[in-house]
Amino acid sequence: GFRVSDRNLTLKATARMESPTVPDSISGDRTIGVAELTSKVAGQTSLAALGYFRDANAGIINQGPMPPRIGIATQFSVHWTLKNFTTDLADAVIRAQLPANVRWTGVASSNDSTKPRYDDPTREVIWEIGAVSVGRGVINGQLEAVFQVEATPTITNKGRFMPLLGETVLTARDMFTDSAVTDSAPGVTTELPDDAT
Repeated sequence: GFRVSDRNLTLKATARMESPTVPDSISGDRTIGVAELTSKVAGQTSLAALGYFRDANAGIINQGPMPPRIGIATQFSVHWTLKNFTTDLADAVIRAQLPANVRWTGVASSNDSTKPRYDDPTREVIWEIGAVSVGRGVINGQLEAVFQVEATPTITNKGRFMPLLGETVLTARDMFTDSAVTDSAPGVTTELPDDAT
């Protein structure tokens, strides 16, 4: 059976064909063919982007009116979480773009040796993780980064949830199959379905 600690999985298929007919040039009473195929199974990741206003557990005190008001800044925290199954990853990078009227405050942390940073020319939040071991978040703690953004709604946001972060995208390389890995999580808005408060 499969265990969550299993790694570098392969699928093996063996096909055997027999025929009672034999070409004239071959002596024997039947023809037999055997083929075997071994395929490496690529790993799988689970990426999430979660938004919060009240986030004391992460050590961040967000300020500003909630619900947000036009022309007044409100701070939010975003959590990126990553789980990795069955294969090691290399060159893992997570990134997302800040929408208009949302700014990076500079507050960022993670439970890894690296943390998210902000690239001003592209307006992207980028977390260059690098290597991610197999089973991270499955048999041990998931990777998690937290950063703070500040949103100032305009009249165009009136009556609707304001975007806080665009789609989050993971790119990496599967070390077992030597193939590209991508995963994504939907953008974050002021709807904040993950904030139970």
